[in-house]
Amino acid sequence: MFINPLLLAGIGGAVVPLVLHLLAKARYRSVDWGAMMFLSGADARQHQSTRLKQWILLLLRMALVALLAMALARPVVKSSWAGLAGEGRVTAVIVLDCSMSMATEEAGRSRFDLARDAVMQILSGLKRGDRAALLLAGDGEPTSDPTADLQSLVTKVAGLKPGRGLADLAQAMQSGLDLLEKSEPQNRRLYVITDRQAVSWRHADAVFRSTWAGRLSNGRAGPRGVICTVGGQSADNVFIERAHLVSPPAVRGQTAEIEVTVRNSGSAPRTQLPLTASLGGNEYFTTLLNLGADARSTLRLPVRGTNETGVPVISLVLRSTGQTLDDLMELAVEVVPPTKVLIVSGDERSGALRGKSAFLRLALAPHSALGKPTGDSAEVTIEPIEDWAKRALKEFQVVVLADVDSLGAAQLRELEQFVYAGGGLLVAPGKLARADAYNAQLYRDGAGLLPAAVAPAIEAKGASLLGIDLNSPMFSFLRNQASPLPNVTIDRFFPATPASNARVVASLSNGQPFCVTGSAGRGQVMLVTTSLDADWSNLPLTSFFLPFVQGSVRSLAGGSLPNRNLESGQPIELGIDGLIDQASLSVITPSGLAALPDVTRIEGRTDVRFADTQTPGRYQLRYRSRGREVSQLFIVQAPRAESDLTNLSEDELKSLSSDLHCAWVDPARSTLAEALSGDRSFRELWAMLLSGVFLLAIVEMSLARRWSKEAA
Repeated sequence: MFINPLLLAGIGGAVVPLVLHLLAKARYRSVDWGAMMFLSGADARQHQSTRLKQWILLLLRMALVALLAMALARPVVKSSWAGLAGEGRVTAVIVLDCSMSMATEEAGRSRFDLARDAVMQILSGLKRGDRAALLLAGDGEPTSDPTADLQSLVTKVAGLKPGRGLADLAQAMQSGLDLLEKSEPQNRRLYVITDRQAVSWRHADAVFRSTWAGRLSNGRAGPRGVICTVGGQSADNVFIERAHLVSPPAVRGQTAEIEVTVRNSGSAPRTQLPLTASLGGNEYFTTLLNLGADARSTLRLPVRGTNETGVPVISLVLRSTGQTLDDLMELAVEVVPPTKVLIVSGDERSGALRGKSAFLRLALAPHSALGKPTGDSAEVTIEPIEDWAKRALKEFQVVVLADVDSLGAAQLRELEQFVYAGGGLLVAPGKLARADAYNAQLYRDGAGLLPAAVAPAIEAKGASLLGIDLNSPMFSFLRNQASPLPNVTIDRFFPATPASNARVVASLSNGQPFCVTGSAGRGQVMLVTTSLDADWSNLPLTSFFLPFVQGSVRSLAGGSLPNRNLESGQPIELGIDGLIDQASLSVITPSGLAALPDVTRIEGRTDVRFADTQTPGRYQLRYRSRGREVSQLFIVQAPRAESDLTNLSEDELKSLSSDLHCAWVDPARSTLAEALSGDRSFRELWAMLLSGVFLLAIVEMSLARRWSKEAA
């Protein structure tokens, strides 16, 4: 094997001495004369000796050129022939699992401590001139090339801590092999230091293993691979699985709750586990949890910090043993002013509760209806359809069409602009509404605002609500109730056919949709297929009505708000009205470094997007607008898949290491030093060949000088 095989073409230069010899010989012509006949015997012997010497010198010169070309091509040998040369230089890539599961403590030490010890053993086994690279799986740190400064790697490893990310060991091994393929083909090593967690190998499927085997058989010697699994086989864990705001966003001055789900994935029950909620470092709520084996517990906690608008951060902490990094979850709570709602009524008759907006107004602003100036979640304005032009929609966040028969061209255009710019729209047709007008103006074969086409109203014969999606924000108040189905009776409704991109979040007992949601531009649209007054149902007279209407309006208004609680890898997206100073725009990542997001400017609006959110933690989007500094907070949650400590079985580990052509080392059974004790099987021979070149040159020069003197 040769490191620089192209230089073997230099062996062809060995014919140069032969060509020169033949050319030199052709310059002379033999001429016989009479007296030479008396010297013919001696001349023949002398001529034969001279020719032999010339051929010896010629062969030495040809061998010298060929040997020099082979030395420049840098040949390497392995196995038993390796002892003929000095030890070759090693290039090692170490993949270190820095994911959240590595923080699991066992017998007083974390798995990461054991992994750090293993890396130190590998680095201490390398020698001067060797090179190494460290890849951190689950950390998000960029890949760096191998370095000969091994001490810097030792210092770096000593200061490492496990992160909160999700490791992808298959991808990390691919990156490691990419680095090794750029290096010299001899003495390449690939080490993977991890625990037994199965989710870290989720992408090491049959396709990956086949691709890996193909890369190792491309004609070059593959690296020597070692998979070292540290830690025990315990899979017990208690963690905060999920936390979210009930009926977002939170409204200033209103009570808000967080729904928290805690899971015990272990085989033994856990008791008296403290769960606390903090705001600004101050605990304001504490409770004790008891969890059965492989069980979940869901509870609701109050939210503090809603007296002022802003984004308070609630910290949830569960105190348990073993894996502890997933015992913390931070939640950014968006607190907004009361929602400004415009109810466009199709019929505002005088008299108590006779107008189409009467029950809606009571549900959205009950305190205002009683003469109290504060305490409502919405500020309600009512306009008859014929007076709509008196109000500019940009003043509002949500528009409700309450039994409107049809819209004028100008009204429809203004409504579309409002929704596409991020406004919310609630459509509740009633006995005044015409299905053909709704389909022509609002649905438009799926290209309009309405998320479903409607047919003329029909009798429902006392249908009830069924098939409620409890994951929808507008129905979150029904979660954890013994009987979430409300006692509602519907007598008449509009049959609806949802668009392909729409979502039915509640149905009637006859199978027809009751509530359909969809999006248009940046705004959200919701269709209720029956009236929201008392004409066609007892809906406004039930306890279900008020939280349903308030939750629906909050959900529609929240569609224009940024998502501040993100999953790992989910991009940060923010729409900013007006232009900003782009030079001031930056994203401060959890590591404290500043990064630049992508910016798009459309019609006086600035859309910002930042996609590099693999690392969990807090992100600050900063910019200058209208002469003031603005900071927007986003939180990327740690992937809860890392909380699943299910291990690969021993057979699975053996199969995995075999398919990847790696040795599997379990430090609990054999020391890592034993796996590293193999000889450096590849040795370079260029030094030996170069020595041979100098030796041949000396021999050739000595013989040429000696024979020249004899000839003289």
